[in-house]
Amino acid sequence: MKQYLSIITTLITFLCYSQILNGDFNKGIDSWFLSDSTSIKLVNNYNNKYLQLNTNEPNDFIYAAQSFYPQDSLFELKYKTKYTPFSDSNAGVWVKAIDSLNSNIYFYVEDIIPSHKWQTSNINFKVPKQTKRIQIGVRLSGIGNLYIDDINTRTVSVNQNIDKQTENYLKKLKFIIENNALNRDSINWNIEWRHALKYSKFTPDKYYLSAKYLLSKLNDNHSYLSINPKHSSTPKDDYKTKIINKKITDEIAYIKIPPFSSSNSTHIDSLFYDIQGSLKSLDSNSVKYWVIDLRGNYGGNVWPMLGGLISFFEEGVLGYFEYYDKSRKPWIYKDDSLLKDSELSYKLPTKPYKLKNPKSHIGVLVDNSVASSAEMLTIIFKPLPNSKIIGKQTWGATTGNSTFKMDDYTDLHLATSRLLDINGKFENKICPDIVTDEIILNAANIKSWFD
Repeated sequence: MKQYLSIITTLITFLCYSQILNGDFNKGIDSWFLSDSTSIKLVNNYNNKYLQLNTNEPNDFIYAAQSFYPQDSLFELKYKTKYTPFSDSNAGVWVKAIDSLNSNIYFYVEDIIPSHKWQTSNINFKVPKQTKRIQIGVRLSGIGNLYIDDINTRTVSVNQNIDKQTENYLKKLKFIIENNALNRDSINWNIEWRHALKYSKFTPDKYYLSAKYLLSKLNDNHSYLSINPKHSSTPKDDYKTKIINKKITDEIAYIKIPPFSSSNSTHIDSLFYDIQGSLKSLDSNSVKYWVIDLRGNYGGNVWPMLGGLISFFEEGVLGYFEYYDKSRKPWIYKDDSLLKDSELSYKLPTKPYKLKNPKSHIGVLVDNSVASSAEMLTIIFKPLPNSKIIGKQTWGATTGNSTFKMDDYTDLHLATSRLLDINGKFENKICPDIVTDEIILNAANIKSWFD
């Protein structure tokens, strides 16, 4: 990352405007500095245009940036993104303050959360007094695909008084954190409460910015606020998850499980049937090795993913949620159902397929973008005597989230438990059994994982 920041600092010395120009990209990209014109391009979608950044190699690093002269001491940067990481990928939006000597006096990067749907994000920024110009940019590294649109800035006014609605919202958040958060002890309320209230003076965001600040102090890499679906401008929840499956040889079957975030019961069952159908179509008496590719899977709804892969497991306990007080709730597979302790999480819509060789070797492929529910799958597979985890260390969101309704507009997704394997072991970032930067999917290499 340091070399990337150095590249940005060294190379970007281009025209500076009084405000962000052409942030919707409908008039082209002339006002933007592009690090690589072959990997950054405009995409036409009906009457709309947006910017696409695409990387194909692990060491790729590309960016688009623009500078402007700040007119006010406080401003908000708002933007829309869609981001699909594939291997060791990372994306972010940066804001940089530069003085008259062309020195950086402030640099902030907001990571872009992977999502196959458009999501709106914002950064509120206080301009240091010595600032000559502001630079904003978007970057992509590793192997991934990023779309960005509607980048704009606006002046943010400061309200010296905290309204009652804001105060009540933050008090409710504090109460929920103190009574439910896994990492509740990581917040020093005497200090962080005062800092959080300062953020609430940025009137366009009110308490949301304060809440995001407090959640960041939990250091769980997983807690966040979301817009209640009835207020979201996100497109309709359509099932588009595509399961990739193929035979590498007669002995080796391959299946790739992408992220899945739908809560629609029809879509949930569709994913179950798609995974189960793939297993059935690939299986034969000659299959001795299964490759389950989780690379690029940043999580979502774990239960249909696990349900679809349940053919690899026997009935019983698969792992545990462990809470702040060290109490545990097991993940259980029993009677064609997935349970959290005695609570039903998912009833399989049909009896699962039985593998012809249930003791076949299983190679689970992971990378740095594997997170949350995909990490839970990895945790369940790892202790199996016939499995190996291959690839790179995972993202590190090995916690279970609970959802709390904050108000009519927002929901809180709070990390309330950590994920333990069947032996009670916890890994914040899951380390593969075989660590490698390059995975070659041929028969000789796959068989060597189990030698």
